[in-house]
Amino acid sequence: MVARLNPATREIENLEVLFFSTRLLRSELFQLPVTADLRTAV
Repeated sequence: MVARLNPATREIENLEVLFFSTRLLRSELFQLPVTADLRTAV
């Protein structure tokens, strides 16, 4: 995973799972060890 941070606020603006499409095509499930507090952008 790669997180893109806002340089002014240091908040995460984007999360990317590397090789997501390749992982998605596999028949096995994969887990992402992520804890997040999600909210609507204003």
